[in-house]
Order: sequence, then C-alpha cells, then structure tokens
Amino acid sequence: MNIEHRIEHGDADVQVLTDVARAAIKGHLRVMETRRYSIKTLADYARNRGGIPDVEEGASDELKDLARISRLGMCRIAVRAFQRGLAVAGFRSPQEADDDPSWSWWQRNRMGARQGIVHWPALTFGESFVSLLPHDASGNKARPAFWTPQSARLRFDAEGDPFPAEALLIARGLYGSQAFHVSATHVTPLRIDKAPALAQEDGPALEDWDLTPIAEPWEHGAVMYGKPVCPVVRFVDSCEDDEQCGVGVVEPMIELSRAMNQVNYDRLVVARHGAHNQKLIIGWEDTKAKMREMSAATIASIDRHPDEVRIDSWQASPLDPYIKLLEDMSRQFAREAAVPLGAVTDISNVSADTVAMLESGHQRELAIKRDSYGESWEMVLRLAVAMEGGQQPSDEAEVSWRDTEPRTFAGVVDGIVKLAQAGVPIEELVSKIPGITQLDARTMRDAIVRARSDSLVNALLDAPTAPVAEE
Repeated sequence: MNIEHRIEHGDADVQVLTDVARAAIKGHLRVMETRRYSIKTLADYARNRGGIPDVEEGASDELKDLARISRLGMCRIAVRAFQRGLAVAGFRSPQEADDDPSWSWWQRNRMGARQGIVHWPALTFGESFVSLLPHDASGNKARPAFWTPQSARLRFDAEGDPFPAEALLIARGLYGSQAFHVSATHVTPLRIDKAPALAQEDGPALEDWDLTPIAEPWEHGAVMYGKPVCPVVRFVDSCEDDEQCGVGVVEPMIELSRAMNQVNYDRLVVARHGAHNQKLIIGWEDTKAKMREMSAATIASIDRHPDEVRIDSWQASPLDPYIKLLEDMSRQFAREAAVPLGAVTDISNVSADTVAMLESGHQRELAIKRDSYGESWEMVLRLAVAMEGGQQPSDEAEVSWRDTEPRTFAGVVDGIVKLAQAGVPIEELVSKIPGITQLDARTMRDAIVRARSDSLVNALLDAPTAPVAEE
C-alpha cells in the first residue's frame, strides 16, 4: 500500500496520507471502537470490577454496599489459574542439553518477568500482540513492545499467515494518542488530531478523525524466510472451532459468574439481617436508634401496659442452602472453565494423587494453550534473531514451559529411578524433578557426568596391570 505522497507547501514538502491509506487506517480504528465496550467488560470481569448484582431502585446504601462486596471474582480466578501455569523457561532443540544461542535475546530483554504482560490479555480478551522494532535510543535492533486488542489492530492477507500484512498500533500517553502504521517494510508515525469521545453518542463522527504523519516513514528491516514481513506477532487463545477461536477464558464464564455473585449477595443479605432470631414487638414503636439499642441490650424496658404489647420472634433464616448452592455452582464453574477445583472450592483432607486427578482437566487445557502461545513465542524469538543478524535456530527448536503440574517428590523420584534402571541416562531425567530450575538441572547434570567420569578413571587406575610377555 502506498502510505504517503508529498505536496509542495511553500518552500517545504509536507507529507500527507493517501486516500486509500487514510480509509484503511480509519477502518482499523472503526473496528477498534466497536470492540471497545466488549473489551472493557471483559477487563472488568478479569479484574473483579464487573458483575455487581442488581439491587432494587431506592435500595439503602447498606444494600448497595453489600452488592459491591458480594463479587466473588470467579473470572479473575480463572485467568490467574492459567496465567500461573504459563511461564516460558527455555528454548532449545530436543537433542540439545542447553538453550539455543537465541535465548540470550530473551534474557537481555527481561522477558521472563515480562511475559505475563502478553499472557494476561490473551487469556482475558482472546488475543494479544508483540511488536519487534528497532530502537535507536537503546541500540536494540529488535525491541519488544506489548499490545492488547485495545491498542492494536492487525490485517492478514490470508487466514493462517504467520505475519500480518499491516498493523495499526496506538500508544496512549499523557498528551493524547500517537499511532504507528506498520507495513512489511516501513513504520509511519501518525498523530490522531481529533480523537473521538468514545462510547458517547454526541462524540465526533469517525470521519472527523484527522490522521497526520508526524515523521518520515522509516524502514524497520524485518525479514523472515528471505522476504520482508510486518514485525508484529499475534498470540491467540486456544480454538475450539472456527467460531470459538481466540475467545479467551472470561467471556464464556461471565453469565455463570454473574449468577454466583447474585447468590452470594442474597447470602450476605440473609447473614446481615436474617441469620439470627428476630425480636418482634407488636403494639409498640420507637426510633431506629432505640430499636438497635434494645436489640443489643441484655435487659430492656417498654413503657407500655402488658395488655397493649405482645412480644414474639421470627426464626432465623438458614445460610446452608446458599452455601450448598454456591458449592454446586463452583464445581460447575471449575468444569466449564477447566480450572483446578481447589481454586474455587475447598478440597481439604485429600491426598496428592487425588489433587493431581482433580487437576487433570486443567492440565490438558493448559497444554493446549501452551501449544498456541508457544508457537507465537517461537516466532518472536526467530524474528528477533533475524533482525539482529544472528544465526537462525534449528527448525526443531521449541520453547519449554515451567512444570506446574502437582506431583509428589517421592513419586517422581521413584519414576526416575525406574527409568534409570531401564537404561535411560539419569542426567536426562533430573529436569523432571518438581520445583527444579534450569540452572539446578544443569548443575546436577554436570555433577553426574563428572562423577561418572571420575568413577571410570578410578576404575581404570585400580585395574590390575597385565604382565608384559618377554620375547
């Protein structure tokens, strides 16, 4: 696409967008605006800000406060359950013991701590994005930046293409929004002069957007497989089918989460007002302050003739039905969201084997997400190496994930011993020990190899020397 052309303006040339480019960028902005409300809703539920139960009009401040604190944050629990299991720990070929040299880019850019910035929006909204562009100030030839559906829009020429044909990236700052149009060869910085008042009916129309280039387009130099590419990688949540691709874990669980919040609100109302026997005095009335004083007092008096008043009581409303209903709904939530049952309800006094069985569904779903996100991280690493001019990793190289599956230490060690007895080199199995880091595994492998070498050398030195036959 021809992004710009130049017109003469006095003694200087002024860069302007072509009509085709302006229409394309406005189309991207229009799609982003239409998704703004749904994206905000998903973000609210993922942060436990959404799903406040409805209360009747004119309800007291006390009931409104109970509604606000009744949110259980089930969608946030689901997002965190998967996010804790998504931690890239290495990048290597299966036949290699150490990480590929390209792994140094990951470590230089502190991606171990920053990868959660990518995983959270992918789990919440169904997709997120990582751009790799040169950064002159830091001298980084492939500096990573992270984008959500709120700030990025990609266009692909064909479904399944590894890289988009173009991308629009919007960076919001203190003094307004700045956009970057990224093609397969160039980056064009833009200024949005009239950003509309989004979600307001009286806001400026889309046609009132004034997109002005604020600098010359510059080449980013991203080349993969011998051809220039738009250096933006899309992370998409696992796909159930063509229509449920990149949905995320929040949207399917919103209705059930709202229902659980409503039940919890009813439980809190009963706990506040009806979980104890209520005193009922017929034929007498006083101020609310006096009524509260009598309710808390051990001795009280009423200035009425006994024939004029009658004292009775209401039975307390039980909380058990609400608790049982919430437990049933929690189990249903765990099944539908594929999160560990222990994350949403109590499973105390169970064995480690039972915990592992209860979490098997979550581990299967987590493996699907790791496959999807892992492919995207591999694209990021390969593109970063290409932009830095390094040697491309082997086609067999893939990212490895930190093991978070619950297993007993004794059970794993027993399995390792049995495999070692069957002939599997034990140094290849130490990484399977729960909680071990890559550095620990490498240290243990080196120690095993040294011990085996020392044992072999000692055995050779201690072996009897055969006598030399005389001629």
